[in-house]
Amino acid sequence: RPLVGATGLVFTAGALAATVCALAWRRLGQPGIAAFVVLATMVGVLPSVAAALSAMSAHRAVRDTARLVAARAAPGDVVAHEGPLESSGALEWYAGWRPVIVDGRRSVLGFGAGRPEARALFWDEPRLREAWARGRVWLVSVRPPARSVARRLPGARLVAQGGARWLYVNAPP
Repeated sequence: RPLVGATGLVFTAGALAATVCALAWRRLGQPGIAAFVVLATMVGVLPSVAAALSAMSAHRAVRDTARLVAARAAPGDVVAHEGPLESSGALEWYAGWRPVIVDGRRSVLGFGAGRPEARALFWDEPRLREAWARGRVWLVSVRPPARSVARRLPGARLVAQGGARWLYVNAPP
């Protein structure tokens, strides 16, 4: 809200200054002042834009969750991502694990999910339940807990929540 308010004030000041410039241009014939006002308005909005981008990137970032997986996952563990992988594209990069994708067929990147060679990477809920019963599984979800498959998995323990991600595990780390 503060960013919207600050941006609104800058645009209001810019509109008022542009109106004054338009009136001055009619009387004095000085069109260059209006360009300066537009430029000053744009520069005045830049801090709000930068702050908004920073807040949004922190909310959307998967880095902290992925680093937690990297620190705690052991050989033989399964790392799974619930939902479209493009929502956490850097998960593999930061975690060092290639996740299986649970319920990610309806996504921008899901076009290859129907191919035979993709069966090992694209899982449905029954396949996740099977792996959940056999060994340790780390589940990164972009879905709120009420809508996540994790609420239907026995013994799912929330390990971390950051930004728009939830990390669950089925056994103590």
